[in-house]
Amino acid sequence: MLASEAQRDFSDWNNNPGAELVGYLYEYRELVPIGFLETVTERALSSIRISNKPYPQYYFLEALCILRLAARIDEPFKTEIINRINADIFEIIETDQIKWATTYSAKPFFFAHAPIGPIFDSIKDHVLRSLENEIKTQSDEGNFILNWSVQDEESSRTWKSIWTLEALRALHHHGMIASI
Repeated sequence: MLASEAQRDFSDWNNNPGAELVGYLYEYRELVPIGFLETVTERALSSIRISNKPYPQYYFLEALCILRLAARIDEPFKTEIINRINADIFEIIETDQIKWATTYSAKPFFFAHAPIGPIFDSIKDHVLRSLENEIKTQSDEGNFILNWSVQDEESSRTWKSIWTLEALRALHHHGMIASI
């Protein structure tokens, strides 16, 4: 990357996928120019620090990208990001079980795929209820139900596969199934 690219105006920044991409830059930091990494880190942190309350409808997608950044970034930024997500978690997740099936929303287990996750303790009961709900609503074909529409049959098959694998991983990590 050119030094001039590091000076780019980030006025069109969006944490989905920007924050997550910065996380991957940290994962491979030995390949990233330090000046660029510092610039995009500051841009991501500035965006995270700005309160956009009330959060837009699909903010949970942004919050998931921010959480993926937290998994890869160094301290003290990691703790700052986790604290921000924790402070707002009940504005981000959907706790209404009826909406889990009818609305494209953040099921609590999205933010705690495993009990060792940094957000888990804050939403433990909701995570377990959402996973129990996944089991109860599993289709006869074995896949877990999508709570959004897809364009065509091929997309439907693809997303059902992705969704089912994610649900199975979370169920496994929470000890609700033996293995996947």
